[in-house]
Amino acid sequence: MRKIFYALLIVISIVSFAAANLKEDIASNIKNNLIRQGAKNPKVKVTILEKIKDTNIYFVKIIATGDNIKRPINAFLLSDGKYLYPDAINLISGEKMLETLKSKYNIVKFTKKDLKNFTLIEGNKDAKNTIVMITDFECPFCKKAHFLIKELLKNKSKKNYAFYILHYPLKNMHKKAELFSKILIAGAKFGLDFRDELYNFNNKSLSDKKILEIFANKTKDPKKFKKIALSKETSEQIKRNIEKGNSLGVKGTPVIIINGKRIDGFNQELIKKYINEI
Repeated sequence: MRKIFYALLIVISIVSFAAANLKEDIASNIKNNLIRQGAKNPKVKVTILEKIKDTNIYFVKIIATGDNIKRPINAFLLSDGKYLYPDAINLISGEKMLETLKSKYNIVKFTKKDLKNFTLIEGNKDAKNTIVMITDFECPFCKKAHFLIKELLKNKSKKNYAFYILHYPLKNMHKKAELFSKILIAGAKFGLDFRDELYNFNNKSLSDKKILEIFANKTKDPKKFKKIALSKETSEQIKRNIEKGNSLGVKGTPVIIINGKRIDGFNQELIKKYINEI
């Protein structure tokens, strides 16, 4: 028993030593790369989170700062210390390991105040399961994600989940995206869900006024609808949503957060996996 115990200690010390060396290698190599790219006095912190089974590749988190790096770089990476890997795909299951591990470790926690700033579009606000979709209604991948999630939720009780929209219109790319967010917010005040119509809306050559009129006429009080959509309060809500998205490091849409597990982009496998856990 004593021999087994000491043998185990040796194995643990070897693994710890390897991990320590790996951290140093990754930090040093990333630091040198940042210097080559013009970073001044970069500092790199590396946290080893998990080793991918049957490989020498590790899932790590890095935080990089520097005198001329405006915002800290936070990233999850796959590395063996010498190389960075864009992904590792399990050829048996087809699982993309980087995205799976990111969603496992990159847990997002929203406060009640956060959720109040979003648009509760479906379900029960007191439910234990929360879905937050960071979206732009002109984004084609957001559209795909929306209709996939809609299908997956079809047979689930709305009492068991709360579905929120965090508005993140990519205004430089999509000229009608902010207007569409305003329409969704105003519609929700009437108990209406315009997501299907907005994602499928094709008459984008119409003026904002005409588009607003089309959706206003779907409500019982078109005048009130337009007033809400064009109000300062609605604009401020969208602004707060964008700021929240920026604080989460959102670079594009969609980002889907299911019970804190974050999915960047339209990853069908992860969306199905986490929705099916509800």
